[in-house]
Amino acid sequence: MMFGLSVFVFVGILNTVDTAATLTVDRKVQELYQYKVGSMELFKFKCTPAPGCIVSITNKQPSTPCSACFQVYTCPGVTLGEYCLNYYSGQGALNPRVAPRYVLTVQAIETATNEAANVLVEVRITPNSPPYFDYGQMSTTITIANAKTKKAGEPLGEITAIDDEKDTLTYTMTTVPNIEGIEIDQYSGYLRATKDLKSVCYSGFTGLVKVTDGKNTEAGPFLVNVELENANDPPYITNLNTEIFVRENENIDSNVYKLTAFDDGDVDNIVYTVSANPLSARSMFEIKNNNLKVKEALDYEGSLQVVTLIIQASDGFCESPSYTLRVRIADVNEPPVVLPTDQTIDSCEGNVTITPTWNVTDPEKNDSTIFHSIQSTNNGWFVINERTGVVTTTVDYDVDDVNKPKKSPNPAVLTVIVTDTQGLTGTATLSIRFSDCNDNAPYFTAASMEPIEVLDCLPPGPKGVLPAATDDDIDAPNNVVSYSGSGPGVEVLPSGDIVTTAAFTPGQVTRFPAYATDEGTRPGPLRSKNPIWVTIYGTKCLTTPAPTTTLTTTTTPRPTTSKNIAAFGGTKEDWAIGAIIVGVLLGLLCLFMLIKYGVPAMQRSYRKSRKPPARHARHTHPRNPGKATVPNPHQQ
Repeated sequence: MMFGLSVFVFVGILNTVDTAATLTVDRKVQELYQYKVGSMELFKFKCTPAPGCIVSITNKQPSTPCSACFQVYTCPGVTLGEYCLNYYSGQGALNPRVAPRYVLTVQAIETATNEAANVLVEVRITPNSPPYFDYGQMSTTITIANAKTKKAGEPLGEITAIDDEKDTLTYTMTTVPNIEGIEIDQYSGYLRATKDLKSVCYSGFTGLVKVTDGKNTEAGPFLVNVELENANDPPYITNLNTEIFVRENENIDSNVYKLTAFDDGDVDNIVYTVSANPLSARSMFEIKNNNLKVKEALDYEGSLQVVTLIIQASDGFCESPSYTLRVRIADVNEPPVVLPTDQTIDSCEGNVTITPTWNVTDPEKNDSTIFHSIQSTNNGWFVINERTGVVTTTVDYDVDDVNKPKKSPNPAVLTVIVTDTQGLTGTATLSIRFSDCNDNAPYFTAASMEPIEVLDCLPPGPKGVLPAATDDDIDAPNNVVSYSGSGPGVEVLPSGDIVTTAAFTPGQVTRFPAYATDEGTRPGPLRSKNPIWVTIYGTKCLTTPAPTTTLTTTTTPRPTTSKNIAAFGGTKEDWAIGAIIVGVLLGLLCLFMLIKYGVPAMQRSYRKSRKPPARHARHTHPRNPGKATVPNPHQQ
């Protein structure tokens, strides 16, 4: 069957002129297929006289869409004067709906006289016809016998369409309902199995088949009713779509419900797919060997008291319809929970109150709890507030005093017990690490110190040292002590050394308090409660006249040969002058040593006859033997 419109117009030679040029054509009308590919000779012209005759196309109607597809060239391999009008694809599109025909004016010109002869020819475009189904009706039926035995790739039936132009056809098929396992081969129209049909789970379907030649609108749909005989049947369950109760204390992996399942195969091979509402409950249950099992700890007091399971059964190929099973969680009394189960708190020594971070919950929302008691190896040393969980020591937990609870385990490990109204208990561990805190201020080991005498002839500098101070804290930096204090012209260094910053005059007296301070950090440094008073007074130096020093020069016999003296670098006079200079320098050195050390020694001897001297020394730290004090390097 062919569709389209053909217009026949008889075209002849419209104009013949009695010229020297003549032009003839082998035909006046030529059919051209719409989808012709490549080139095609449409007309052959004869022009005389030859040579001297040129042929060309002078007019094309219409000018679009494919007027450029037609060209005139000298025919290959023929005599002079023969011209061919050819069609060339790719220069435009032949569209019979837009241009069903082309009228071409071909002209021959005799070059000597420039006289012309014209011929009109017509090219008619033949349209392409679409394919069609020739079944005499709009549907057919294909029956697949013994469907379970059909293997993947096996042909199951054929659908055939016809195309008058013998174009390559392409088939497509959609199904109602949408199925898998059977499809149509797009080139041959055969129905084929895409997998073993024992795995499909339907007994029939309707296929809607369409076909196209790639040029026209696709034909169809053509209805194909496909029936499968002896198809696989899915399993089914008879005791679902119901409700059950499960106690919240059921053990994990325990069976709580048995499913009654049927299948045309072995029911033990049924595989279950389970989803849940809400989705968060999916991991709580599973089905194995047709039994519903608990997979997570259940909690009536939690947010999920009712879970709906959506269950499907499969024999490996076909699935049953969806079933539901409503599971209600039944309440069972449970012990309280104390969190964190183990915590450690650092505390200063002494009588202290510890406030742990407790989070006590009882699974039973209407139940209440109390902090019942504390158990430890130090029973009686700690108590707990039953409502708040605050822990208090009943003893002075002083790590500085070995006669107090210092010898108990440190940290102190306590077991805290929480009880609900029904007597169930929960426990947690509390460890308290007691540390040395700065709870002792330093103190001086002496109640007072002797006044310090300063001679007016001596320069400023160290003049004494404070009595040692001690601190009863056992750990540094709490027991590290430094000193401070000052008065006019006097300052106490952190080491405890007493230094003058200016000369003292006879009768001048300075008195000021000095303190000891530790370097504690918790809660901070502490200063000695009582100071020690420092008194410094000035006295006059007792001066002694400097002794007269006589320089004596001794002449050592020298060799009489002047040549030997000169060998050592000088004359006899040079050596004599050098010896005199060395003697004077030695005499001045002796005078300086006498004034520097001899006179003060005589003054101290004189004072000893009046009163005993004030001497002070730093002592070894009584709590830290390794911490030695620095002795006073100058007792003036």
